[in-house]
Amino acid sequence: MYLIPNQPIFEQPVQDNLINGLEKYYPIFGRTEYIYIQWLLGSPYGNCLRPQNATDIRIFTETGIAVYDLGLYASQSVNKNWFTLKFKFSDLGLADGCYYLQWTDCPGGSTTVRTSNPFTVITDTSRTKLITSTCDCYGHGFDWSTFVLQWRVPFAKFNPEYNMISFDDLDSNEVNEKYYAEREKFWSCVTTWMNEGAHDAMTVALLCDTFLVDTVEYYFDKKEYAMENDKEGKNDLFKASFQLKKQGTTTVNNNCQDCDAEIYPYYG
Repeated sequence: MYLIPNQPIFEQPVQDNLINGLEKYYPIFGRTEYIYIQWLLGSPYGNCLRPQNATDIRIFTETGIAVYDLGLYASQSVNKNWFTLKFKFSDLGLADGCYYLQWTDCPGGSTTVRTSNPFTVITDTSRTKLITSTCDCYGHGFDWSTFVLQWRVPFAKFNPEYNMISFDDLDSNEVNEKYYAEREKFWSCVTTWMNEGAHDAMTVALLCDTFLVDTVEYYFDKKEYAMENDKEGKNDLFKASFQLKKQGTTTVNNNCQDCDAEIYPYYG
């Protein structure tokens, strides 16, 4: 995911972004869904990460109490360049709340303890949507053979909308004749206030080979991701608006009034 070490913690409340009463924006994960975190060896955040003990990766509460050791949940990719951590909170027996990770870089050698930004774990996911994205092989800095970009996002808007085109004319008897019609269905999406790290993740997810929202596949069609910053200056938080489409949601009638005309089906 995008639990970036030492990312600033946003302390001011964001009133329209409340999830189960939690007022700070943190990445959101569902309690029963897999959390994937991946380190690229040689990167600033996992220069020589090679977990050898359970305590090499640990979960801490927001108040700094170590509550679970995750080192043995990490696995190295086949080409040896990535380590992937995969786990569910429902398997750990921990309560909903805010947590962060600490890991030991280069355990057994000249070690450095690194800390992620906080994240939120919730059981009631009804006010969020599950984002799941994957690619083939390697791309966007991940080894997708062992990694899934997955987390939850609260949306202010996720609504179907329609564009319609119709060409018609009056015949010699002044009867209206339609000779082409098209209907395009798309989904208009607006996130709630999120920080830069969340938008980094969303823009990568939209460009992946598969993009699912609540397990339904969509694709990013318009290539525009419009950002709106918070005019009240709430710690550099932003909303984003964009459009999604599904396969098979554009319909075309290109032989109106002429059943003998050649038909060109469209499956957009």
